[in-house]
Amino acid sequence: MRGPLLALLGATACTALLAGDAGGRDKLIGAWEADGVTWTLQQNGDALRITQSRNDQQISKIECTVGGQECSVKDGGHALKVMMYYNGPKLVEMETRGSEVVKRRFTADGDALEIETIPIVPDGKPQVLKLKRTK
Repeated sequence: MRGPLLALLGATACTALLAGDAGGRDKLIGAWEADGVTWTLQQNGDALRITQSRNDQQISKIECTVGGQECSVKDGGHALKVMMYYNGPKLVEMETRGSEVVKRRFTADGDALEIETIPIVPDGKPQVLKLKRTK
């Protein structure tokens, strides 16, 4: 009796944790702005589309599935590789442009979005951008 009960409790705890992560992930979807730059995250079926614009001019647009598979993307006429996955409620995006590799972590908390950009190759100093949800 004890073994099945422990298994049931473990499954229930895992389901609760995953459900909590899914709720945090949903908070990422929307438009976010800081200093005239807007980042928009849109769910498109199994894929996520991330668009960056400045004063209504599109700067960047990438779309990839969110399961850790690499996607080939054309952005601004340049070929790049993108991989997206969730680490708990955070969205992680790895982007490879030629020999440059950048990691971004998107974290939403209420009406605030934090984008941490970490240069991997070449090595560099991480930067954090804080945005507010647009209405």
